[in-house]
Order: sequence, then structure tokens, then C-alpha cells
Amino acid sequence: MSPPSNAREALIAELMGEVSTLLDRVDTLIPAMNATCDALTRARAEMDARAAQAQASIAALTEAAKTHAVRHIAHRTEELAQRTAEAQSKAMQVAAQQAFRTELEPALGQLKLMLGVGLRSQWLAHAATAIASSLITAALTMNLLAP
Repeated sequence: MSPPSNAREALIAELMGEVSTLLDRVDTLIPAMNATCDALTRARAEMDARAAQAQASIAALTEAAKTHAVRHIAHRTEELAQRTAEAQSKAMQVAAQQAFRTELEPALGQLKLMLGVGLRSQWLAHAATAIASSLITAALTMNLLAP
């Protein structure tokens, strides 16, 4: 090729040299870009695998938390049911004692007055036992059959 004859040709020739240098540099970047793309693809695959592991761990943790919560609720419900049964039992005992005091003691007093003092204590004990058992049976039946 002949040397440039004017400034314009000289600039064009210099530009072509710089473009050639630039293209050489771009050509050297292609393998690096391919390596970077491959590294990014591997990193994405690794991240997907770790995300799947994390998701499985979170699911297992959630299931364990559910199981623990259900056991805790069941345990607390059982405790509450036991305390409620105890409270009901105590309330029934108190009601039976009150019924005995309010109903049986006056009736025994009246019976004692009507029959006189000469009654044998054994007969009185049997009568008191029969009346007490009848009242307790009636009170329990009413409490158990009440809606």
C-alpha cells in the first residue's frame, strides 16, 4: 500500500490501526467472557441446589414446629381437663355437704323429737345412713343428668 497523501488518509490509516488493535483486544476478551459465563452458570446451579436444601430445611423446621405446637396444646388441654374435673368433683362434694347440712340435719332433729329420746342409737344411725345415702344419690343423679 502506498503511504497516505493527505491528512485525511493518514487519519483513516491510523483509525484502521486502532480498530485493528481494538478488535484484537476484543478477541482476547471472548475466552474470558466465556469463562465468566460458565462460572455464572455453575454459580446459579449451586445457588439453586442450596435454595432447594434451604427450602427442605425450612419445611422440616416448620413441620417440627407444628408437631411441637400440637403436642403442647394437647398437653395443656389435658391439664385443663384434669383441673376442671377436680374442680367439678370438689364442687359436687361441697354441694353434697351443703345438702346434708340443710336437709338431713333438720330432718334428723325433727325425727329425734318425734320419736323421743328413748330410741336406740343403733337404729338412729341406720336411719341417718339411709337418709344420707338417699340424699347423696339424689344430688349426684341431678348433677349428672342436668344438661
